[in-house]
Amino acid sequence: MDFESWVLEQSPFDGYGSCPVASCSGLAASPLKLCRWHELFYQREGRPGGAVLPEKWARYYEVYGKPVPVTYADRRQFDQWSRTARSETLHGQLNLRGLRPLMKAEIQWGLFKHTEGDRARWPLPWVQDLVNFCRDRDLGSLADMDVNQCTHFTQMIARETLNELRLIYFTPETTREAGFIETDHFGIRFPGRISHYDLTGVSQRWLRDVLWDYLAAILRSPKCPRTGATFDHARRGIVSLSAFLEADAREGGHDPNLLQAKHMETAWNRICCWNDPNRRRSRPGCWNDATVTCSSSPESTMKRTCCTGGSTAWTGSSPCLRWSQKSGESQCRRRTLGLKHSRCSSAGVG
Repeated sequence: MDFESWVLEQSPFDGYGSCPVASCSGLAASPLKLCRWHELFYQREGRPGGAVLPEKWARYYEVYGKPVPVTYADRRQFDQWSRTARSETLHGQLNLRGLRPLMKAEIQWGLFKHTEGDRARWPLPWVQDLVNFCRDRDLGSLADMDVNQCTHFTQMIARETLNELRLIYFTPETTREAGFIETDHFGIRFPGRISHYDLTGVSQRWLRDVLWDYLAAILRSPKCPRTGATFDHARRGIVSLSAFLEADAREGGHDPNLLQAKHMETAWNRICCWNDPNRRRSRPGCWNDATVTCSSSPESTMKRTCCTGGSTAWTGSSPCLRWSQKSGESQCRRRTLGLKHSRCSSAGVG
């Protein structure tokens, strides 16, 4: 009888099943239920849980068809190690086993999006570190991840993937509620920029909505600028105005019905005061150059804003406020700081 004929007549022996390590696809090599690689790794880790097999178990048990007993010093510790143990890293392969379904899909989507355009190179060990981090903590989504606990390279991959996922999880309407805008929702990506544009620096909700509507109108316009400079100027200006209102206006400017022209005039006078050194020295009500602090209060925010370029702040906010009066889209256009009858209208704001 030739070998080929003999093989066809044979029946397979019973195996030991699959390796219990969540991230491993290998077959168990012994009654310990671990694959050969994880048996060696288990020995190197100091045998957590103390799982051992009887001496000469193959001769005294398997030959006679008896089940091989496994003894444990701590079965729970062994099971915990089996669930969280690392798998062998194979060259050119990324192991996503053991991840939750949503987490697995998110990482796959991030890898796919990273292949589009001219992007930085991601070595597979960096990506595998991200996978291992999420698997060890049994995270359900990248949104649950604390990126500050990761290495620098893992943070870079996680943040870029989250930026791409934000375009899926949010619609333009929900980004307005959340306090940011995604330029990719409008088919625009400025050179050297990501799609995400944070607007939470504006503390007044109504003023933030005015800024969002203004930026969305720019993105929808056929004359949309080619760079993000217009966005930077508008955000800087409205954030500055928000800080002025938080410190000077009644109830921090959160209720637009309580705002009057005098609030905008105060903001304008302070900006002019900071831009003109002579005027700054002659106005006892203005701050001194040496009083800039690093606290997070609205007062210190105003000082830092004015010291770093008051004219830029004003020219950035004025187009947005003028647009809100004329467009008819913003719900607060009739109450935007009383600009229509303020002296600021003559300064090019209304």
